[in-house]
Amino acid sequence: MEMGQRILKIIDLISELPARDRNSLNELLEHDEWGVALETLCGALCEEKIDITRTIFEEIKAAGVEMELESSLWESLEFLIAK
Repeated sequence: MEMGQRILKIIDLISELPARDRNSLNELLEHDEWGVALETLCGALCEEKIDITRTIFEEIKAAGVEMELESSLWESLEFLIAK
């Protein structure tokens, strides 16, 4: 699966994500800015304090690892994993 589609799938799993963030992310993905999109998604999740599932966390982590991004990007989301 193309990385853009993979990130879009993750976004679709997060129903609480505000429309403004979805629009920004979609624009980034349209321009193949995958790394920036993933960073923006993580930032939005932290800023909005949106709970995520372990599965969503693992998807974000896998995408980040594949793109060779800093692990602090997804590690900052661990407090959002719904217990």
